[in-house]
Amino acid sequence: MLPERIAIVGGGLPGWLAAELLHRTFARADVAISVIECDPGPQGAETLSPAGIDLALTLGIDEDRILAEGGGAHILGTVIDRAGQAPGFVSFSAAGAPFGPVPFHHVARRLRQAGDDARLANYCLNALCAQSARYAPPAIDEQSVAASLEHGISIDAPAWSAALRQRATRSGVAAVTASEVALVQDDKAPLVRLSSGSDIAADLIIDVRTGAAAPLATPANVPPLYVHLEQRSDRLLRHVPLANGGRTMERLPFEAAAGQSAWCGGIVDLGLAWRVVDPMAGLGLQLLLSMLHRLLGLLPQCSGSSVEMREYNRLTASELAAAQDYAAQLLGQTEAESPALGCKRALYADCGRVAMFDEEPVSEVDWINVFDARGLEPRDADPQLSAVPIDALRTHAERLRAIMIAGLRAMPVYAGPAGEGR
Repeated sequence: MLPERIAIVGGGLPGWLAAELLHRTFARADVAISVIECDPGPQGAETLSPAGIDLALTLGIDEDRILAEGGGAHILGTVIDRAGQAPGFVSFSAAGAPFGPVPFHHVARRLRQAGDDARLANYCLNALCAQSARYAPPAIDEQSVAASLEHGISIDAPAWSAALRQRATRSGVAAVTASEVALVQDDKAPLVRLSSGSDIAADLIIDVRTGAAAPLATPANVPPLYVHLEQRSDRLLRHVPLANGGRTMERLPFEAAAGQSAWCGGIVDLGLAWRVVDPMAGLGLQLLLSMLHRLLGLLPQCSGSSVEMREYNRLTASELAAAQDYAAQLLGQTEAESPALGCKRALYADCGRVAMFDEEPVSEVDWINVFDARGLEPRDADPQLSAVPIDALRTHAERLRAIMIAGLRAMPVYAGPAGEGR
């Protein structure tokens, strides 16, 4: 059944992004959309991985438009900076190249066993570019070393929210200001009860409130091309570069929301993207896009049946659980790991393989890189390498690094998304 009235509870970037996508979905239908601005949403910098960029494009949002409206910049990965330890780099791209059928991280492990300093970042073009502040768009020629580059983007959340709000209100989306609201699951239709005492009835309510989960954000001068995750003894900081400076986010006390279904009756809770997964991991915007994409795939034909709701909730719960696991590994919070994360870590430590589960928001490459950056490595290299002379593996790795260094030197210094290089 086609909803005639949609209320989006919570403004900011999540609210106005949802409004734009819903308005586009129902552009040819007489559907009234309201955004009730009772929650400002994230006030710092958000990020999208390559998978997040692809998801946005699937929803009709081009990355160039996001960069222009959101004052963002290209990013190539995340530096993990821990006191008293060597920094690690979590790249968006794979390191090196396979040696025959054997993945490169096994080659690196074999070289380390032989006493070589073979960290994955030494053989990763993304890491080398981030370190030298050089970057050029990935090459179309798949034979070029630059074709191995994979980039994400950063976004100034308030800036993009303002642009989305302006466009949506011009298109007829109503903006309603409220200090507090309550959601009421009425027998006939859900209601949004405003602090003034008045009600807004809707056929569908989209709750995008992030609540207290959004971290504190302050302007900062941040080096380009990588997110800097700084772990101090008393706090965690996340520095994100933007087109003009950057933002530093500081962790607030975070406790993941538990036991909540994303879709219940006429209410869909998309704010779980920030309230279930620690926002310091930078996955909130990608998860929001994924949850919206899943919902829009059901609309407008959705009947609101219990079967559809259960399947939506099952897929969303799986995705959020997988995102929680990745966030825990990225942020170094594995003391109380989930059974799935424990299985993933144990398998990788045992044989260097990654167990991938349903609805993973990140790739196998992402897991390999975050394990490496956090110092988790296989106990032994792939047995196939035991018969290969160590000098042959050294030659392979040195050749790859020489090719990457030559490609790096040909790249311009990064000058932001407008110029990309100079």
